Amino acid sequence: MNTLIAIGHIIGCITVVLSISAVAALLTIRFQNKAADKAFYEVCLQAGIPIEKAEEPDNANHILKVQLDKFSPDYFQNRLSNFIGVLVTVLVVTQSMVLLGVTGVVIWNTITDSLSNAKWIWTLLPLQLAFILLNLLIYVMTSLLTGRTPGQAKSVRSTLLQYAQQNL
Repeated sequence: MNTLIAIGHIIGCITVVLSISAVAALLTIRFQNKAADKAFYEVCLQAGIPIEKAEEPDNANHILKVQLDKFSPDYFQNRLSNFIGVLVTVLVVTQSMVLLGVTGVVIWNTITDSLSNAKWIWTLLPLQLAFILLNLLIYVMTSLLTGRTPGQAKSVRSTLLQYAQQNL
């Protein structure tokens, strides 16, 4: 019976943490898409082109030039956004390694020492929530400081260059 309880703790906690991670990832994608839409709207507004006509070849070329200028690495805010984007990537990898390490230690101690150690798997939950809050804080601070999401300038430039290669 203790074995089933230990397995239940481990599987239950991992399921909860993975579910929270999936929701956080989906929300991150949603925020990034909203930021991209906002940036596109601002560029269309700046270029004086209605959004409905943005895909027309003449307008697309003009918008492409305006966006490449707006997200140019020459601007400090774009460099800062890209730098923070790299830091966030390193931070997310580190966070994942910490969560996997804690999981491994708890499972190892549960198997080799005592089944009662399985309850410690639930330390993953506050860790995961703390990591999500830290990432959210970084996202908000970057948005306030630069007007961009972490890594947005580099992402937009690479997307624009791919678009230009395919369509121009």
